[in-house]
Amino acid sequence: MDLYIVWRAVRLVIAFSAGFRPLKRSVEGRSRNMGFLTRLFIPRKVRRLVHPVRGVKRSVKKAVVPKPVRNAMWTAHKVAHPVDSAAYALERSLRTKARTAKSPVYMHTGCSVRHRSPEARTKCRNGR
Repeated sequence: MDLYIVWRAVRLVIAFSAGFRPLKRSVEGRSRNMGFLTRLFIPRKVRRLVHPVRGVKRSVKKAVVPKPVRNAMWTAHKVAHPVDSAAYALERSLRTKARTAKSPVYMHTGCSVRHRSPEARTKCRNGR
């Protein structure tokens, strides 16, 4: 369903519950006079969703769109905009710090665990 249609329907319900009078707006833009029926019948998530500023949060969008579809959309965007991808790669390489060398790993025969210290290697009971 189109988000605009949902928004119009919720606004109509708000108008009915407020008695067809316009909602008073505070300085911040929030409505002070919300009808009782609106709060009663419409869940808070839906009311937040149709808010003109809050609109679609990333979490809602992420929950609605399946992960394979999101991955396909991301890949398609990368293919469609190679210049943007190259510019982003350059920016990211300049912005991120160079990674330090990997920390040393201590192993011994008969054990597949990569120990972080020589003491842990000597205390290990695997492979004995």
